[in-house]
Amino acid sequence: MQATAPSQKSQIKTKERIRDFGEVFTNEREVNAMLDLLPKHILQDISATYLEPAAGDGNFLVAILERKLALIPASSSHTERQILQALCALYGVELLSDNLRAARKRVFQVACSFYTKRLGTPSLSFLRKMVAIIRANLLQGDFLSDDLRFCFYTLKESHIDISIKPISTLLDPSSLVQDSTSLALPLDELPTLPTHLAALTRKNKRAKPAKKPIISRPKPARAKAPEVRSLFGDSL
Repeated sequence: MQATAPSQKSQIKTKERIRDFGEVFTNEREVNAMLDLLPKHILQDISATYLEPAAGDGNFLVAILERKLALIPASSSHTERQILQALCALYGVELLSDNLRAARKRVFQVACSFYTKRLGTPSLSFLRKMVAIIRANLLQGDFLSDDLRFCFYTLKESHIDISIKPISTLLDPSSLVQDSTSLALPLDELPTLPTHLAALTRKNKRAKPAKKPIISRPKPARAKAPEVRSLFGDSL
């Protein structure tokens, strides 16, 4: 299900987008009603992982992030680390580039607003860390047919361990070992993550033949989607 900004009452953008991409957005009320159905132990875990396979312009992602950030105690001495932890566990895939840009921007704004209320103006270094995670975790593509790669994070005291795995591992756990890449970055170098991922993407394209879609499904004739650019080369 795709989502739109709370300020937009309409669940559609154009009839053409409904016809060509099946795009219908989910209202904020329904988003929160669905999230309320989750078990309490998940809702109360800031590190619980969420994946939105048809992210739209981010209403589910924004609502989830707001709930995660609300779990951080006002007295916490590790607020920055907990914000990064919340972002690291939030994933989304969206077919249309304009929706993806909007979703990334909205997630970024929610995190910045929370930071400002708790700690004041964030440093440029911390802003770049948040942008790096958001760009790596919210991807453009077709969840059902594109073999996208996700980053899985382990935050350590002074660095972050990152395991980069293809989306197909969600369906075939046995492929975790044979088709994954590990990366360890000092926390101060987290903003360089998109550069590392772009290099790995180019390397994998040279080294491997094109894969068949992980799910085979008939596709009706429809207008061509906007061209998928580099997952890590476009602006937030």
